[in-house]
Amino acid sequence: MKALPFFIFIFAGLGSAEVRVNQNTNKDQYTEGDSATFQCNITFDTEIVENCVLEWVIKNPVDSNQIIEMHKLLKYEGRCHINSNSTHSSMILESLTTNDTDLFLCAAMCTVDTEFKIIFGNQTKLKVKAQIQSHSWLHYLIFAINLLVFIVVTIICVIIVRKRKMRRNSIDQ
Repeated sequence: MKALPFFIFIFAGLGSAEVRVNQNTNKDQYTEGDSATFQCNITFDTEIVENCVLEWVIKNPVDSNQIIEMHKLLKYEGRCHINSNSTHSSMILESLTTNDTDLFLCAAMCTVDTEFKIIFGNQTKLKVKAQIQSHSWLHYLIFAINLLVFIVVTIICVIIVRKRKMRRNSIDQ
């Protein structure tokens, strides 16, 4: 897996274009099986900034000074859908698992003042919690207690009915 070096560029000041990469997601926390939608927008001085390409990347979990392009990650293959143009990008991750808790960044690669620059958005940490099982041990315990009560009540009823029959039979004789 080839990783790109991690750079952060800040553009401000006179004679220089200001480029901002704004990114967000539709929720703070997800459950296994959910889909997450990430949005990224860039704003800039169109006279100075041109040829922008937006790319979704994650921080390398082994070396945080490197980034990895999303399309190169096998763990997201078939579950990651990206739609981009020169100023907007959306990424949808489907069928989330607890292993998807990466640090996602939107990277804008643009020509700024005739110089190639990479500008990153604020990083988004994807939080995926395990899906709560609908049949927890408590549900099984309640079911077992109800079943036991049913069996005990049934046995008591059978004993009462037999005793009544025996009394009737003994009175009849």
